[in-house]
Amino acid sequence: MPRTVVENETFTRMLHELGDIRRLDDVLRGVYWSLHQRAEEWPIVAGFERVRLAKTDEVGGIPRLRIWFRILSDYEVELLAIEQDPCLENGADHEDGKSD
Repeated sequence: MPRTVVENETFTRMLHELGDIRRLDDVLRGVYWSLHQRAEEWPIVAGFERVRLAKTDEVGGIPRLRIWFRILSDYEVELLAIEQDPCLENGADHEDGKSD
């Protein structure tokens, strides 16, 4: 059964702070669909019991995004935070900030 995706205040503020990213709505639509259908397939963030992390790919000038969320129930997902992936902004492509 699809889940409802709910944005908390922090997520909404951070989303507006991202500014005008070309095709951001298209990228978010894909992430929201994934959270509606298969939220439990995204990995749990190390050190947190219920927080998961969804990442988008950097494609065609659209930056890679990281979206933190938690599954509240079988029917609801809460979006907690969103940001451009800082690892890629610094020229690294791994969570630890290191490049190959």
